[in-house]
Amino acid sequence: MKNLTYIGQSAREMSLKPVRPDDQRNKCLEILSSKIMSNLDNILLENDRDIKKFKDVSLSKKEAQKFLLDKGKIYNICSNIIKIRNSESPIGKVERGFTLDGNVLVQKITFPIGVISVINEGPCSMITDFFSISMKTGNKLIFFGNRYTPRTNICFYDIIKQSLKETGFPQNYVQLLEFFNKKSDLKFLKMKEYVDLLIPVGSSQLMNVVEKNSAIPFIKIEEGIGYIFIDKSVQFDTVSNIICSALQSMESHYINIGAVFVHEKIILDIYNHISYKMRSLNIITKMVQCKGTCKFVCPPGTILLQAVEDIDQAIKNIKENSTGHCDCIITNDYLNAQKFISSINSSILFLNTYKNVLKDSNNFSGVGISSSKMFIRGMIGLENLVSYKYIMQNCCIR
Repeated sequence: MKNLTYIGQSAREMSLKPVRPDDQRNKCLEILSSKIMSNLDNILLENDRDIKKFKDVSLSKKEAQKFLLDKGKIYNICSNIIKIRNSESPIGKVERGFTLDGNVLVQKITFPIGVISVINEGPCSMITDFFSISMKTGNKLIFFGNRYTPRTNICFYDIIKQSLKETGFPQNYVQLLEFFNKKSDLKFLKMKEYVDLLIPVGSSQLMNVVEKNSAIPFIKIEEGIGYIFIDKSVQFDTVSNIICSALQSMESHYINIGAVFVHEKIILDIYNHISYKMRSLNIITKMVQCKGTCKFVCPPGTILLQAVEDIDQAIKNIKENSTGHCDCIITNDYLNAQKFISSINSSILFLNTYKNVLKDSNNFSGVGISSSKMFIRGMIGLENLVSYKYIMQNCCIR
């Protein structure tokens, strides 16, 4: 049985201790990456045991896929850890400095938030991402694993604890809890005296529970719906490439692709061009009809094209149906591009491109996308998970 109060108290006590130097935190991440690679076979074995239990759970093939690990995904996990390790320390940075009357120097300096808790319904690799971010930012972590991969969660957690031990960090720097029970664990959402920031990752049902019950400030990494509008002035080769990129990227962004809105004057040409390209990728292309606005979501392996009269109808459809994460326009018309950008208020807008913003070959971008309009918006990265304090110093006294 979970002793949530004890776990919260333990994390709070840890957060009150001085932050270790950056080189010690980096060393822990180096060892973690190395240990994950050396334990690759065991991780895949435990993940396979979890996956075999999916037959007893009502998960779609697409949903199950995000919990499946392979060697490529493990390599990406280790790559992310090293990118975080190599990032500039976000702690102790002077964000702003100015002088007040009387020779008083004011400096805005970053420092750790304290205790962060993650409720995860996403991939089991989230525990390594959030632990690495917490280590780099000096925050302490309470992590609820997803219910579908308990063996994999524990396997990663054991490796994290080994890395902590070898670098002299306390074992309770991070604490793993089994999946979050939306009924029995509601008490945790009230523990604002122990937890400074809550990050739920997953379904709209989870977000509803957090919104209704949490006394802890939170930012959401929520499943969403993203839309693409194809204007009448486009290059067809560009269109198919962008849609392929969008299909690959949206899974990492926890976003489902909605209908692809196409200007009615070119929808047949777009259909013929895209369907040929998509067929080679085993993706079905369909045209759908709908009067007014329709909240279509493309089924797995399918692209739905819906004709719209013009950009105004596309904007209307997107504003009424998009969840505000990522939306895209493909156009050669500068004025229409600017109209789209000024009209749609999603946290990330793509113009003639669609890139996985959470995966960069050189740098760590973030663990997810927040559509919240306050606190943190867009990519959630290292620079977002710190707080600030203002230092006011009399310049005349040394």
